[in-house]
Amino acid sequence: MVFLVGGAGNGKSFAARYLGDQLGLKSHPSDSLARRIYSGSIKGAEFHLLNDATIAPSKDYENQDAALAEDLAKWWSSSKDTPVRSFCCVNRGIISDEIRALQQMAGSAHLLSLSILRWLANPEEGHFEALGAEDLCSPGADGSHAAHNIEFNLDGRQIRLIALAVDSHSLFAPDGSETSRAQALFSELISRFGAVRDQRPELCPIRANIQQWQTGEGIQAWQELLSSAEIASGRLYSYRDVWGAAALSVLGPRADYGSVHGELLDHVDELLGVAAGNAELSTRLAALVRLSRLRAHSALFRAPSPIVGALGTEYPPATPIHAGLALVDPAVWRSTDSRSVEAAMQRVAMGELPSGDALGLLSGSLAWSPFDAYLEETLLEFLESPGCGDIERRRLVSWYGAYVARLVGIGTSTYGNAEIIKQWRRCKRSCANKPVALPSDLERSIRSLIFPQHPDGPANSMLMPAFSVRAEPISSLKDQVHPRLVEVVPISAVSLRVRTMGGRLLIECYTSENAGVIGQLALDFALLREAQSFSEDRSGQTESTAYIEPRIERCRSSSIAAIDHAQQTLAVVANGRHEELAI
Repeated sequence: MVFLVGGAGNGKSFAARYLGDQLGLKSHPSDSLARRIYSGSIKGAEFHLLNDATIAPSKDYENQDAALAEDLAKWWSSSKDTPVRSFCCVNRGIISDEIRALQQMAGSAHLLSLSILRWLANPEEGHFEALGAEDLCSPGADGSHAAHNIEFNLDGRQIRLIALAVDSHSLFAPDGSETSRAQALFSELISRFGAVRDQRPELCPIRANIQQWQTGEGIQAWQELLSSAEIASGRLYSYRDVWGAAALSVLGPRADYGSVHGELLDHVDELLGVAAGNAELSTRLAALVRLSRLRAHSALFRAPSPIVGALGTEYPPATPIHAGLALVDPAVWRSTDSRSVEAAMQRVAMGELPSGDALGLLSGSLAWSPFDAYLEETLLEFLESPGCGDIERRRLVSWYGAYVARLVGIGTSTYGNAEIIKQWRRCKRSCANKPVALPSDLERSIRSLIFPQHPDGPANSMLMPAFSVRAEPISSLKDQVHPRLVEVVPISAVSLRVRTMGGRLLIECYTSENAGVIGQLALDFALLREAQSFSEDRSGQTESTAYIEPRIERCRSSSIAAIDHAQQTLAVVANGRHEELAI
């Protein structure tokens, strides 16, 4: 049995469809929807292709909450008479849901199914010995945390399980070369738009997008942007995410275009006719501003666009494609070129064209286009007209400043929160081959998060409320007016190291006495930002504090539980003092 395990959008169904075509397992012409399982007989063996484990028709399953377990049990029963082969696409959520459902079923007959599901959830632990399995072995383990397999004999039959995690590595990591899979996909996509670019008017924003990405430098800039956004998001992008970003990068956001046939190019041509025509200045600018939403840097960051009309300028709500892209938006988090962009905006306020400064920053890039130049020219003409009020003028200058900041950011690969992203990449490179110690400055900050020490408390120790159900250290002795019983937990023996787990980073806590790991914590963008908010051992907070605090507490609690209790003492704290108890 082969299992492709991972979240939605990672290509499991694509692989299943390809395999089904190769084996002749295809949908019936009358099927309006995809089926859960496609079965057939191939070379004397039953073959079952489980296309989507989330599809479980009630008429086919006694318990829909344990449909995969029923399938596994059925295949095991069939294997008494004929060999059975299966290829299964399983979302991670299905595994945990079915384990929970089976555990709640009293006297469940699906013991083998439950063991297989537990193995899929955690291949590192043994799950089959209790069933009487014999001759267990795990041949060909690649050590990448992506592929696992195990073989054993049970009731005189051989079972082989193979699990491949399709979402354990980044699509933006080099794939055997300097090019990532996402970069290769986008490069091939852009190469097919060459003819489209030449067919479009010079002022077309879609033509500007294609031209921007068509060079090797443009493709690399796209790779750098999405890779940075992925790191900032704290999760690995799926193929579905990559396709969505590619579509935004070329065509802009999907919307109701309002044209006769609802076609994007008809909508663009209609607005271009208005923008380049003899309409009023405000009408021409309004058309250009609407078209600007199709430019790659506006679409990817979901930048707000002012609507120029009779009632002035408004800012409709806009949502980033993903939290990661919002966190690297150079117009929000300020890139290293922000001062140059601000200087360019001062020229706008003086009625001068800032394109000279922008073109200087974009030397060698095709990010600046005839559309951007015409937008700038029309905007400045409107700003100098009698119909533009002071409030509207300030809003338009502010909007255009952000527009240029995003354009320059993509053209020069300079994004917001760049230092945190660089620090994460340095950690990943350092532990590519084996676990290593954290950089000293980062190690101090991370230790302060996991094992906070109060300056008034004992050195190299934490003060934990005695008999508390939460692993939350005492924040300040001076706040404890009433006496309180605490545990003094020594932490000097606990060390930290970082290692890779697929495309992710993991902090491990360990001691010299304990060879195993006593605590784990994902090292991601949110944790790094929280660590950077610490200065001179004084804690700060970010917008992610509430999100990462439970993770930190779990790591702290696990580590404390592994520390020898004989080393821990009791104390009473009150009025800014602590006194250890003799027991």
